[in-house]
Amino acid sequence: MKDIPSIKTIHISDNEPKKIQKVLAKFRFRYPIVVKKSSGGLGLGVFKVENKKELRVFLKNKRHINLVYQPYLKNDGDYRILVLGGKSLGIIKRKSAVGKWKNNFALGGSVEKYKDLKMERFAEKACRALKLDLAGVDVFKIKNKYFVIEINLFPCFEGFEKVYPEVNVARKIIEMLVKK
Repeated sequence: MKDIPSIKTIHISDNEPKKIQKVLAKFRFRYPIVVKKSSGGLGLGVFKVENKKELRVFLKNKRHINLVYQPYLKNDGDYRILVLGGKSLGIIKRKSAVGKWKNNFALGGSVEKYKDLKMERFAEKACRALKLDLAGVDVFKIKNKYFVIEINLFPCFEGFEKVYPEVNVARKIIEMLVKK
C-alpha cells in the first residue's frame, strides 16, 4: 500500500493446509519457503519449510495462528538499518552462523559495519511512509535493488552496538523522546 519494495509476503490467519497450498500456488511460491509468526523477534518463531509434506506437518495445530509466508532466498547475509527519528544510525550486515540459515545476531550470526548511503535513504523513506520513529529495517540487496524483508517496531540493537560502539542507541532513543 505504501509502495515500499519488499520481498513477496503473504499474511494469513486461517492456516488450513489445502487453503495455504492454493494461495502459495496462486502467488507462485516455490519451496523452500519461510514461515514465521507475525509476532516475535530474535529469529524465534521463524521456520524454513522444504516441501508440501513438511508444510502440512508444520501447520498441524496452527490453524488460527497469524503466520507470514515468504520465499526463502539463498543469501550471504542481510542488512539491518536502524532508523531513529527519520534518520539512519547506520547499517549492519548480518550473516548466519556456520551451518545455519537465519542471519540473526541473537542466534549466533555475525555482524559487521556496512556503508551504503542509498540503502540508508531507502530505509528512512520506508519509515517515513509508515510514520515510524524507531525501526529496524531488514533488507535484502538483490541485483543492486533493495527489498524489505520486514520492519521491526521494537528492534534489538545489541548487534548494532557491537559494531557501532560509539552509538549509544538507548540514549539516542531517550533524547528523541525528550525532544518530542
